[in-house]
Amino acid sequence: MTALDHRRTITARVASIVPTTPWSPALRFEISATGLVLATAVLVAGTVARTADAPMTIWAWTGIWVLLTLLLGTRPPVRALRTNVEMPLMAGGLTLIGSVMLDQVVPVIPAMPAHVTLLVALSTLTAILRALLTGVCRPRSVELVLEGSGSPVPRRGRCRLPVRISPSILRDPVALARVVMVSVEQFDAEYVDLCPGIDPHDATVLAWELRTYGVSVRMPLSGIPVRGSRLSTVTDTDATLLVLAPPRQSLRVRLLKRTFDTIGAAVLLLMLSPLLLVVAWLIHRDDPGPIMFRQERVGLDGRTFRIWKFRTMCVDADARLAALLREQGRDGTPLFKVEDDPRITGPGRFLRRYSIDELPQLLNVLDGSMSLVGPRPQRPAEVALYTGHASHRLGVRPGMTGLWQVSGRSNLSWQKAQELDVFYAHNWSFAMDVAIIGRTVRAVLAADGAV
Repeated sequence: MTALDHRRTITARVASIVPTTPWSPALRFEISATGLVLATAVLVAGTVARTADAPMTIWAWTGIWVLLTLLLGTRPPVRALRTNVEMPLMAGGLTLIGSVMLDQVVPVIPAMPAHVTLLVALSTLTAILRALLTGVCRPRSVELVLEGSGSPVPRRGRCRLPVRISPSILRDPVALARVVMVSVEQFDAEYVDLCPGIDPHDATVLAWELRTYGVSVRMPLSGIPVRGSRLSTVTDTDATLLVLAPPRQSLRVRLLKRTFDTIGAAVLLLMLSPLLLVVAWLIHRDDPGPIMFRQERVGLDGRTFRIWKFRTMCVDADARLAALLREQGRDGTPLFKVEDDPRITGPGRFLRRYSIDELPQLLNVLDGSMSLVGPRPQRPAEVALYTGHASHRLGVRPGMTGLWQVSGRSNLSWQKAQELDVFYAHNWSFAMDVAIIGRTVRAVLAADGAV
């Protein structure tokens, strides 16, 4: 099939399901962002100017803020959430600094409090509006799928259009660009997602042909997903090199995490002490024996430590584990979970359902063997079953909660759970930890995936 036949086929396929839009996506979202900024500035500044003693001064500084906002934040909102939040606030900060410095030299701002309030309100409101616009207007992409590659064709969605291409068209980058542009125009896409097998030179040609549409080309990187802050490029006249920074946070972030762990664990232990006493009494009344349970786990860099938990099983639980696993045919599988486990006590089922049995691990957080957030520590026998990249999860301090726990807990397969932990090990940040803690509260209250 020739390139022209490809173009006609794709044109008919896409035109039948996607309406044509008159504007390119970059222009459409830029108009929306500019309209929000200007409308907000005019309404707020006009209201304040009517009551201020120096309306021309306020209008002048407002105009400066509008210009700075437009100059700093000209990228379409749908493509840069960080830009949409930072740039309006940065513009407001620069304007405030300029006005204060000028006021120290020449007192030309008699209504400073009103002026400051105006700029802060404008900056904050614009940042919120642009961030909301980013969340609502998801970027559209045309995803190229190479025929005969064996990769499944993804389903078409509201923001994604799969387009099949034959291997023969890869030999003609210009023809490929023409085919792709048809889909970009009809689907009103912001991105073109390339498939494996496309030469970087051909990707450069494609990006050049799509420049007038403001469309970016995205190339997949094989391997473990990494956060964008770890990626950078080095370019010279001979080649462009992709630089992947090591998966290690700065000393400042690590100190912040440890401080947060220590203070958080101490505060939680103090607040939850009445609950811990009640739980200890219930455990002892139901099944006399040790209240606490300690078990060897593998932690940071493969070092073993003893983990604290409330006892939720009968006293001889470990002695009965091997026999129960053999009965259910699970003695050679990871996680060592027993279905309908008869060893669990009455209070133990409730404690496990709401993860109350894990609260004594706050002591492990205080002594530094664990963190509030991180991959769950596993037993040496489970670590012995690791394959592939699974050992990467041992490169960070284990936690009381993590991506595994807030994404389904025991409902997830062993492989998926390991993928989530490895992703966290490569990409953790303090902001991610805070988000996981928030999701943990919801998961615990819903008892999602608890056993």
